[in-house]
Amino acid sequence: MTELTQKFKVEQRKGKSIALLTLNFQVLQNSLTHARTRELLMEVNKIFRQRIRESDSLVQINDVNEHSFVVLLDNLHTLNNAQKIANSLVENFSELLNSEEQDSLLDVNVHVDFVPQDDCQEC
Repeated sequence: MTELTQKFKVEQRKGKSIALLTLNFQVLQNSLTHARTRELLMEVNKIFRQRIRESDSLVQINDVNEHSFVVLLDNLHTLNNAQKIANSLVENFSELLNSEEQDSLLDVNVHVDFVPQDDCQEC
């Protein structure tokens, strides 16, 4: 049984919902070296881990020009809660880029999936 399925079952029993946030970062210009991109993503990973709860899960997926963070949020009451957390993570990312003066080099795309316990048929 996967971690995701387990979390769905736990949240269904609690009467709560679960959200999956996908944050995709794409390098827009080749002016960032591979090493600098890796450093920035390590900083983002650290910031995200500090901003999510211990019970939530964070996974980083790296490709050549696109890098993703997937955050699994449990024990939520509304989609609005998930959106607030996603916005907060993007704001933290933006603050990091602004401090680095690199905001024109990376693009962020955020997707939020929210599954109320009533919609979890396979769990």
